[in-house]
Amino acid sequence: MNGIASLLDQPATSRVKQLWQELEARYGLVVVKATPFPHFSWQVTDDYNLPRLETVLPALAKQVQPFTIQTA
Repeated sequence: MNGIASLLDQPATSRVKQLWQELEARYGLVVVKATPFPHFSWQVTDDYNLPRLETVLPALAKQVQPFTIQTA
């Protein structure tokens, strides 16, 4: 499976990891750590046209401005 994702900034990454630890300690939830790093997923699929994606994605990524999200 492949995906397009954005990494979180350092303060958000630290906070998410702290929440993961709390969920594991309180409720035994380890599945939240199935991904190796906190991130924002744009899209996930079984099949990308990787040569095309490698051409288009860098230019698109340069156009995206930082933004704020809230989760619950």
